[in-house]
Amino acid sequence: MRILISVLILLFSTSLFAHNYSDNQFIPSDSNYIAFLRIKGLLGEEYNSYIKDHKCGFHLINSIKMNINKFSPDKRQKIQSVMQRPTSQKFLISPSGRFKIHYDTTGIDAVQYSVLEVAKAIDSVYNFEVLHMGFPPAPEDNGAGGDNRYDIYIKNISPLYGYTEFESLIGSERYTSFMVIDNSYHEDGYYTKGINAAKVTLAHEYHHAIQIGNYRYAENDIWFYELTSTSMEEFVFDSINDYYAYIPNFFNRPDKIFTGF
Repeated sequence: MRILISVLILLFSTSLFAHNYSDNQFIPSDSNYIAFLRIKGLLGEEYNSYIKDHKCGFHLINSIKMNINKFSPDKRQKIQSVMQRPTSQKFLISPSGRFKIHYDTTGIDAVQYSVLEVAKAIDSVYNFEVLHMGFPPAPEDNGAGGDNRYDIYIKNISPLYGYTEFESLIGSERYTSFMVIDNSYHEDGYYTKGINAAKVTLAHEYHHAIQIGNYRYAENDIWFYELTSTSMEEFVFDSINDYYAYIPNFFNRPDKIFTGF
């Protein structure tokens, strides 16, 4: 059954996550620039339409960072102003001691689900993806975030589910990283709500951290990164099935090629 599910994920995840990247080539368009600034909090909710078709911001965020010189000087300056890590009011160490969850209790980024459940969930992700499946863990970040634990930031990034952001180059096209997930998952755009949405996002995004920290990153392989990260949602949290939400889009349009969505 899981083989069949993996094949379905292969078919259905590719164009969803690679939206706005024709032929997997980055285009420094105004829409991508605005989407980046919206995700980073420099633009308000009135710009949500620029990211409403994205679930994971992995490709968008990192493509802009890696291609920053393709933008005009004024846009480049604006992008550089938000390339640092987020800041938060508090943090919690996961029970295993491997992860540090940064969060707010007041303000626009205040977390609206249990941070302890997030901590337990990310340990479960590690246990399955690293200890059970045998993937190498995401590399240490040389003390960024306060120590060498892997850092997860809970922020208001609706309607996005989450993203994993490159940080320091540690080898041939390999990077340290940190993760950002939404603080509520309560808005209409989320098929799965609250802590369950956070759980599948953790499984998805941590696999991106494994990918870019241990294997060569290539723009043309983004479809495969998203395929495998989406499969981790199913493998780690089998009962949640968030990705079911976008399967009908493809079944209902058999006349349309995958890259046309």
